[in-house]
Amino acid sequence: MNKAIFTSFRLSLLVIFSLLFTANKSYATHVLGADFYYTWISGYTYNFTVVIYGDCAGSAFPNLPSSSPQIIILNGSSPVDSFFLTVQAPTSGVEVTPVCDAYKDSTTCKRGTIPGVTKFVYSGSRTLSGT
Repeated sequence: MNKAIFTSFRLSLLVIFSLLFTANKSYATHVLGADFYYTWISGYTYNFTVVIYGDCAGSAFPNLPSSSPQIIILNGSSPVDSFFLTVQAPTSGVEVTPVCDAYKDSTTCKRGTIPGVTKFVYSGSRTLSGT
């Protein structure tokens, strides 16, 4: 049991560090935030999910539906695996702008003037080698 916890913790650290410290380039024009998490399925198989929140009026917004985030798995400082996530339905995203009902049709997501936010979800499953 302790070995499984240690392995899970080590995997968590590898994924976090690969996301934080291995990027050669980072573009975040009007990307407001992101969530990253993974779920154990069975054995060495995990489901990886990235949720990106985009500004509807931002210059990066038109690219979000066709984007595919890359996940790089490291063993120490050496990459051992990489793969791309795919956008989940609805591929046009879901508006999550925190406004009152009276203003829901006045956001930039609907060609209004109130700043709007849309959520895009990308995911994919991967079986890791276990070493």
